[in-house]
Amino acid sequence: MTSSKDVAKHAGVSQSTVSRVLNTPEKVDRNKYEKVVQTMKELNYRPNSIARSLVKKQTKSIALISGPLHNPFFVETTTSIVNYSKQRGYNVNVHFENFGDNMSIYKDVLEREVDGIILSSILYDDPIFPELKKQNIPFIMFNRKHREPMNYVEMDNVQAGRIATEHLLGLNHQNIVYIGGPSTMTTFQGRYEGFRQVMEENDFEVTDHNARMTNTSEEAIREVMGGY
Repeated sequence: MTSSKDVAKHAGVSQSTVSRVLNTPEKVDRNKYEKVVQTMKELNYRPNSIARSLVKKQTKSIALISGPLHNPFFVETTTSIVNYSKQRGYNVNVHFENFGDNMSIYKDVLEREVDGIILSSILYDDPIFPELKKQNIPFIMFNRKHREPMNYVEMDNVQAGRIATEHLLGLNHQNIVYIGGPSTMTTFQGRYEGFRQVMEENDFEVTDHNARMTNTSEEAIREVMGGY
């Protein structure tokens, strides 16, 4: 197996130069950098990622805890996150939400060395939140957020609920039913709130009959729709 010592010898540079090319390439003379990179290709040299992570105290890995696979939104966003991270030199360890057993997933993620965590699975009152804040690992909430303020990326779900309901009312529909996911998730909290606001503003009563919560699976939604 080719070593960094072999690369240094064939490139006519020191081992410290090879190390700088791998870890801090911006500090290496352009000609030396290109010579070392070319030599690595010729010798088919593969850097030891574990050793590099120990030196740089970086794993170049991100943990993504995504929402459930039955939702195409999470399939598409997971693909985008993985592809973008790869372009930036990061690997993504993907975990998919398991309704009722997210704590086991969090435990698995926190036992591994990662440079950051993306959470698409956080609940409004998620008990893991205080533990995440203690870990000294950067994390961001995506598509959902916790009740405590922290970095997140989420659309205005209240406005989305309002727009959808106003659109149907504008088409003169009267029997409008909201079918959403659990109220433990801000995504569905917001959309339901937007629906409720517009319905009540237009003198429609919101009851358990026209506002239904599901686990968002196809089976659950079909079951609800079968009652109308």
